[in-house]
Amino acid sequence: MKSDELTQKIIDLGGLEYLRSALFHEKISMKKEACWIISNIAAGKSIHAQALIKGGFLPTLQSVFKESDLKVYLINKKYYRLKRKYLGLYVILQQS
Repeated sequence: MKSDELTQKIIDLGGLEYLRSALFHEKISMKKEACWIISNIAAGKSIHAQALIKGGFLPTLQSVFKESDLKVYLINKKYYRLKRKYLGLYVILQQS
């Protein structure tokens, strides 16, 4: 199975809700892994990134990025690109 097909299968089976809950896990390692997976989904096909946006991940990520310990880690690991990509896609969707 190709990675795009696997991503679609995860979305179809409700896997995004598990990712959302992992973003609020007490362990920062779980939060980091969830961000890593979300960044891979966002970097894939636009339909997958749109599923994240339609699933309400923008407000969720905004609240996660406000946490100082995770924010420092994410910026140091260049995951800030995820936030920029989401905001860009959000603007595109609002204009269409």
